Amino acid sequence: MNGKRYGRGLIAAFSALVAVVAIILAVFVISGDEADLSYRSVDFDARLQSNGDIRFTEHLDYQLKRRENDDGDTKPWKQLYLTFKLRNQDLTNITDISVTNASTGEQYTQIAPQPPSGVSDGEWESKYAGHWYIADTTVSPNYPEPFDPDTDGLDPNGSDNDKQIEIGWNIPATVNQSSLKFDVSMTFRNMATQHSDVTNLMWEMFPEDNQVPAGEVTGTVRFPEGIGKNDSWAWLHTEATSQTSRDADGTLHFTISDLRTDRYVDLVAAFDNTGASGVERTRSGDFLDELKDTEAAKEQQWRDSQRLKAQLTVAGWLVCLVLGGLCLVLAVRGVISSNREATYHGGIEYWRESPQVSPASAAHLIDVVDESKGEQSSRAMTATVLALVVKKAIAVYPGPSSLYHGIDLSQANAVDMARMISSDPSRASAASSTSTLVIMPQALSHRETLGLSRSEDACLQLLIRISARVGSPVFDFNQMEEACSDWENGYQEMEHFTNACDIEFLGLNAVKNVNARWLTPTILGMGIGLIGVLANIASNIAVALCFGIVFSCVGAFCLATGRKEGLTESGQTYAGECLGLKRYMEDFSNFSDRGALDLVMWNWYLVYAAAFGISDKAAREFAKAYPEVNDPQWLDTYGSNSLGYWTYRSHAWNGMNGMGGMDMNMFAADQTLTLNANNELVKYIFEHKDSENVPMFCEQLYDLAVLSNHPLSVDEMTKFVERSNKIMMLLAK
Repeated sequence: MNGKRYGRGLIAAFSALVAVVAIILAVFVISGDEADLSYRSVDFDARLQSNGDIRFTEHLDYQLKRRENDDGDTKPWKQLYLTFKLRNQDLTNITDISVTNASTGEQYTQIAPQPPSGVSDGEWESKYAGHWYIADTTVSPNYPEPFDPDTDGLDPNGSDNDKQIEIGWNIPATVNQSSLKFDVSMTFRNMATQHSDVTNLMWEMFPEDNQVPAGEVTGTVRFPEGIGKNDSWAWLHTEATSQTSRDADGTLHFTISDLRTDRYVDLVAAFDNTGASGVERTRSGDFLDELKDTEAAKEQQWRDSQRLKAQLTVAGWLVCLVLGGLCLVLAVRGVISSNREATYHGGIEYWRESPQVSPASAAHLIDVVDESKGEQSSRAMTATVLALVVKKAIAVYPGPSSLYHGIDLSQANAVDMARMISSDPSRASAASSTSTLVIMPQALSHRETLGLSRSEDACLQLLIRISARVGSPVFDFNQMEEACSDWENGYQEMEHFTNACDIEFLGLNAVKNVNARWLTPTILGMGIGLIGVLANIASNIAVALCFGIVFSCVGAFCLATGRKEGLTESGQTYAGECLGLKRYMEDFSNFSDRGALDLVMWNWYLVYAAAFGISDKAAREFAKAYPEVNDPQWLDTYGSNSLGYWTYRSHAWNGMNGMGGMDMNMFAADQTLTLNANNELVKYIFEHKDSENVPMFCEQLYDLAVLSNHPLSVDEMTKFVERSNKIMMLLAK
């Protein structure tokens, strides 16, 4: 049996591998900024002027994605813009502005700033498109004010307040565009400060709060005429991957790859005063040595930070691998140990008597040592109901209760009822639709004489409560369903049965909890693996795959194969009896020494067959061993008091549909999920009920709750892993 379980574990591990690889690769591909607006490329072509100005052109290649407004309607693009900050200490004014559509060659002309909101597409096309503007957005970007470079610039030697300037251009309404190119030229005024020895400047090409990612940024920066490489200096600052080079005349070339949001680019440059003339901002004293020392210190600091980052990264890998690996080793050992302790090691191959445990306890115990079909709670209820039939606490007849109108079923003879049904095709048809349950008088007046176990007594009490709601001790399952549909406290009655089963099983001292030895290290290991994936998915795909594959696969294997319960010494005895009886019933027709037909014993076989989830197979094995049960006359003569009477007697009118349509699964206990209202995720779910991610979070919470009680099935584990990876993707964004 453990071989089958380990096989399912390998399937779960493989499913986790496929899901993790697919999701990590997908996240890596799309891990770049998912901004609606981005630069495919940006190219700066600049020349530093002798007076401290910078004259430059930005070659911009935009990618515009489809976007929607708050109402879900398509919101077209109508404006593109650049923002700059005017300050006394560097940029004081912007002049000589021109905007050209590089794709069409159209030269845009200046216009007053006009927000596109509230302007129809037609009016925008005819009146505003094809123009550029410059505006002061210091107060608010939503309320641009006119800006006149001739009068509104700052004093390079003054102390004016900073200004936020926007240079934008109006384009025809565009839903999306994979490539839209513009050339924007301008002059930055008074960027440089002249010292006694050199003139220096700092040019912020992309600010720290930049929200427009760029695939590639390139630039060419030329120094004033007469300045060469030996009397000029330049330093490029950025956290992105970059390359720089300089020509003999001092010209700087740079390339930056994958510039993401919130990453800056700035240039610090200096040149000999022989190339300076008419610089407005001046400072006394030499500055070059200080500048070199500062830049050298910054470079050393950057190198140290990169070295420290690399060391911490490697240390983090090692810690995660060591701790995570240790957790997974402990988890695998725990799984093997839990499976070993959940395996029956005794000498019982077949068992021919009733086990020493109740049917409800047998339904629980068989789950520990063997594979079973159907939910444990459903099997426990079904087997317990059948046990009540055997003990004459209740009776079950095929068909609706109306079929027996005027008949006292507490005193009825099964043979007479069977002949009545067989004689009328309409009754035979009705008999297959449902079943009628009868609470016997002894169960109502002298329950203590029935010799019921705790679980059987609780089950009988539940049926009596249902009969009270129906208003009769005789009711069919349709009536029961109708009576219980609005039963607000019905789940409490079901819990009484469930609790009785648990207490009864606990009293056997048959099992011990063994899931902590593998579940805790499994969750810790998968958590460490998740940290490793999230920490590396954007920067190192190989490491992310390593963490994701190894930890997810091993974790999935452990979750699919680990056992919650192991057998105690007494549990080995009980398990041997249950497992031996199950094997005996499954192989019953192959035994030549089974002896004479014992219908009383077979009654209990059918009860425990229901507990083991093999009712159909056991019934077929019994019919093969004793073909006479298929003879209605033989059944009427010898088997009318047996539990299997209606199973085989109904073949005459119902084929192989069991006890006249009886479906005990409707007794299955509902599951109750208790949530911590103070948990942040639970709070989020209640506060964001309309979020598209909430159903996924709810499913994850449910599976986590299930995992605390028993391993998930292969399909459930596959969905759990896939869902976990989706949540990882949300976190990675």
